[in-house]
Amino acid sequence: MSGISCYSIRRLCPLRSTIQVAQDETARAVSYDGVNWQIQVLSQWSQNRWGSLNAGDRGGGSYALYAVWSAGEGIAFLPRNPMLSRTELEAASAELLRILPSLDVPFPPGDPYELWWLDTRDEPLALLASAVNRLDLAGGVMPRWRALPDGEVSYGPAGASHERLQLEQRVRAAAGGPSRAQWFRRDESGRGVPIEGGGPLHCPGGLGPGHFPVLPLREHWDDPVTATLVRDYLEWMAPVLLTQGGFPDQTRLRLETAARRRVLEVDNLYRLYPDVVDEDNLKAALVEAALRKRA
Repeated sequence: MSGISCYSIRRLCPLRSTIQVAQDETARAVSYDGVNWQIQVLSQWSQNRWGSLNAGDRGGGSYALYAVWSAGEGIAFLPRNPMLSRTELEAASAELLRILPSLDVPFPPGDPYELWWLDTRDEPLALLASAVNRLDLAGGVMPRWRALPDGEVSYGPAGASHERLQLEQRVRAAAGGPSRAQWFRRDESGRGVPIEGGGPLHCPGGLGPGHFPVLPLREHWDDPVTATLVRDYLEWMAPVLLTQGGFPDQTRLRLETAARRRVLEVDNLYRLYPDVVDEDNLKAALVEAALRKRA
């Protein structure tokens, strides 16, 4: 597997499953579920290395969707990019297609750069974005924390749109304003080193791991109403949160327990779980999901 890099990228704000990426100099394979893969070929074989899913937007080459592949259905080729010959496409993707059936997901995390929305004391409040390398920070992200995609208005089996609205308003009120967003590079210990950018530099001395919430949204709130809204939201998002790595076993076990409320989502995403603390709980969830799908 020489020359192939494999890693995962978190999908944040709103929370969704991780992206699995296998790439070399000329092509990449991208999957959102660990089963179905998009094969994309770099249209200009420049020395500009690809660093994130949006790197092609900055020039130096862009990616063309060449084919889709899954172990169950094999490969299906899409209409060819007229700027590339079939010979170029086949040569660029050959090694990736050869090793793709042997890859095991989930891949290790590959996005150590994190954009945190800070509160008025410059303490991390909500995780807005992550990035693979420092070049990806240039585009900027508007500080706007969202609980769900725009098309979804509620969470929970009896959720109402006002609950989402309340939660987003309370997170926004706790933040120190749009300018209080800071990129950090997290090292192996969890310490965050601030990265200078276009705006003011916050936390110039860096922050220790204890300053960052374990989950992408701070769980501990003085106001009991906000604390309840956050708890309900994070429990509802447990099947998605479990696709992310780096959580302590105690936190992961808590999420695994909460995820039993949404067994169909667990069934869709469990292949992307980097760790499982309670294997029996996961097996029970998958059995329940199978029974529900047969009903």
